[in-house]
Amino acid sequence: MNKDDLMNHKFIVLGISHYNNVGLCKSIREAGYNVIFIEISGRKPSKFMMRHASSCVIVNSIEDGVIYIYQHFIDHEHKAFLLTGQDDVVSMLDKHYDELIKNFYFFNCCGKGNVSWYMSKQNMYQLSDRVRMYNAPAKWELLTRGELPHHLRYPIITKVTNPNSGAWKLDVNICKNDEEMLAAWDKISADEILAQEFVRKINELDVQGFSINDGDKVICTCALEYVRFSDKGYGFYMRTIPIPETVVDDICRIVKGMKYNGIFCIEWVRDENNKLHFCEINLRNDGYGYLSTHCGYNLPIEWAKATLNCKTKLNQSKIQYFSRTAMVANVDMKQIIRYKVNAFTWLWQYLTIDCLLDGDKNCPWYLYALAKALRMGFVKMWFKSTFRLYKEEDYPYAF
Repeated sequence: MNKDDLMNHKFIVLGISHYNNVGLCKSIREAGYNVIFIEISGRKPSKFMMRHASSCVIVNSIEDGVIYIYQHFIDHEHKAFLLTGQDDVVSMLDKHYDELIKNFYFFNCCGKGNVSWYMSKQNMYQLSDRVRMYNAPAKWELLTRGELPHHLRYPIITKVTNPNSGAWKLDVNICKNDEEMLAAWDKISADEILAQEFVRKINELDVQGFSINDGDKVICTCALEYVRFSDKGYGFYMRTIPIPETVVDDICRIVKGMKYNGIFCIEWVRDENNKLHFCEINLRNDGYGYLSTHCGYNLPIEWAKATLNCKTKLNQSKIQYFSRTAMVANVDMKQIIRYKVNAFTWLWQYLTIDCLLDGDKNCPWYLYALAKALRMGFVKMWFKSTFRLYKEEDYPYAF
């Protein structure tokens, strides 16, 4: 397929001005294609987003965005590509699967409601058992409000069953006994949670890729691990690593089991014995998806090409490994608050990264660093962290 063939198809990104969606727009524009961004918050998109999107449309909700797209971008001869980096948007597109599938290419599991079904960790983990994933998830149970685990050994970690329910990260708790579990229920907003035996991780493994032909053809494009992270979540400063061969088969099995078409990111937790435990699969563009583009494999463009040429052969052996570091500077800077990194060490790491996920490295570093310093109160943060004027419990999710 040549570039002119793909030029006939529109690229539309639906969501908010988050770096998940910015990465999509940035990848598409760098490949020489125009991209239309539909901002669903009702507010003006960020300057960073407007720099990478060819045009922007502002609506007040996801539903309004879907209606606008359906009214303005139907082209039966050249179906548009509809992409996103948000779980709630993916769920909405899944809800309107029957109306959209004839007129758009978008992330789907070959039927209405299937993507939302597999967003549930319970259904996700049950599928991983059925397809016999080698790197299976840690033992888990589904608990309703006030219930204690029956077959799990403490410590355990609590998670929302679906990313669109509860308070997401705020419902994550690590409990060492029944008393702490009961106390955690007072803070958990979801009525149903997934409890899992806590894995003391030494790192995480994230693998990005895409699939076509109802999950029959899968390609893994980039793998990464974190330079720093927390027990409750992932990190925002990372490095690429070679894609482990042991997980490629697992990825192919679960993606085919879902009959998934689209971009994905799959996460594992690595324990102290170097064993991997399946964590989740994100059926959308990941916040770090642009890293694949930076390493030479443009995720949205290559998925679009493969979708149009469904007979193409996806050759995993041709994926080259490039050693790269990346950072979401706006968020990772908060590590200074938690005393996990010295301010000057962080600044050096920021200046030497290969890929900035929430900005442009091609602008003069001192201008970008100064803007971020002023915006984030960098000097104030450094002063307070140096003299221990912050209380760590005041910033439990500054990771």
